Amino acid sequence: MGIFRSLLGERGGSSLSSPSKWLQDFFSGSTESKSGSIVNEKTALYSTGVYACVKILAETVAMLPLHTYKRMPGGGKEMAAGHPLYSLLHDIANHEMPSFILREI
Repeated sequence: MGIFRSLLGERGGSSLSSPSKWLQDFFSGSTESKSGSIVNEKTALYSTGVYACVKILAETVAMLPLHTYKRMPGGGKEMAAGHPLYSLLHDIANHEMPSFILREI
């Protein structure tokens, strides 16, 4: 039990003796690390490792085809290539930006 107490004992001011505070810090993402520096979604992106992971995920999701569909009265769906948003989301966002870049951002 000594190893678990040393690993989980004092985590951002909470301890195993008050599990509600510890669980709240764990699941809500306590913003202060053991070093005292503030860590949130904006400051984490200054870390090259976090930035690289987010960039890879954004590029991978942006590569997926994005089609516009129309709901059918019978409950099915049909691709709506004539919809005004179809070319914006699937082909080109504007004259200077392909839709891939728009989805990546």
